[in-house]
Amino acid sequence: MVLTRKWTLNKIVVLILIGAFAMLAFDIRSEHVDVVRKNWKAWIPIVYSVVMVVAGDAALSRWERGGRQVLWISFMAAFIVGALGFWFHTKGHPISGVITVLSAWVQPLHKADVPPQLAPLSFAGLGLLGTVVCARRFQQ
Repeated sequence: MVLTRKWTLNKIVVLILIGAFAMLAFDIRSEHVDVVRKNWKAWIPIVYSVVMVVAGDAALSRWERGGRQVLWISFMAAFIVGALGFWFHTKGHPISGVITVLSAWVQPLHKADVPPQLAPLSFAGLGLLGTVVCARRFQQ
């Protein structure tokens, strides 16, 4: 008997998002190489990304048997990870962080010693895509 899987657009998007989390795990690990030695909080996005790759693969293979719901919850957690990272990267001052980033359009920034303020929000973007494709409303 030949086992065939029905690959819907939603499942393909989830697979792409799992790949994005894999790339984020490697990228953030290299970017946080010094920070992880000093501060445990720098491990949050790395661990979350690795968990998303492992759990996402397992849940994707069980899409119709509760995997989609597990993925939906996992993608929702990306909002928390992104918000925490945004808070930590702006040192608890998100408004001034956004103003700093926006001011780069009119004056050059020379702050190489600070983390990128808006970068953690990429987790929220990936989480938004994931929650939409895993939502019950958008299933076939």
